[in-house]
Amino acid sequence: MVEELEVSDPVAVRALSAGRGVHYLAPYFAGPRAVAEAAEHLEEPIARVHYWTRRWCELGLLEVVEERARAGRPIRLYRTVAQRFVVRPEHLPEGHFERMMDRHHRHLGEALRQAVLAENPMSLLVHQTVGQAGVSVSNTPTPELPERRSRRDSIHSSVGLYLDDAEAHELAEELGAVLRRWSERCGGRRPGPGRSTYLALVAMTPDERG
Repeated sequence: MVEELEVSDPVAVRALSAGRGVHYLAPYFAGPRAVAEAAEHLEEPIARVHYWTRRWCELGLLEVVEERARAGRPIRLYRTVAQRFVVRPEHLPEGHFERMMDRHHRHLGEALRQAVLAENPMSLLVHQTVGQAGVSVSNTPTPELPERRSRRDSIHSSVGLYLDDAEAHELAEELGAVLRRWSERCGGRRPGPGRSTYLALVAMTPDERG
């Protein structure tokens, strides 16, 4: 297995950029697996996993690395041909990232909107924090306004900060580290009793409007 493979074949690029079957590659990144094992990992119907496994093989992203002998046909074990796949910008469909970001933000935005509206009642906050006055609607209590929230597993908060380059880099590193730590902690988990899917967005950017 190579570390990185650049994908330029138009058919493979379309399949990767469409996104529908990408998560069927996930079990095979970890190591050789049979289709039945991949289906169990993904909790998906074996017929659907078999379809996408065969499709990714046809496109050259999966390969058969071993065959387990058994009565009848042997069991094939599949693995990705690289640890990661890269599609360079010149090979992507025009406007791909714009459409991808729009879809992602629509989904996330609706989930956040519903979460905030579920906080009933909401308060309009006009306050000062560390010398900066602001107006906000927030379900996040502040030391000055320790309001109780109906849900303690949801947060929606934003703030404008005046930072120099070094401070902006430091904050971006800290925010990224929080998300990476929780991604590693939850790695390999699957849905189950007492466990829900949560969306976490870490975003930070200069505001060119001033």
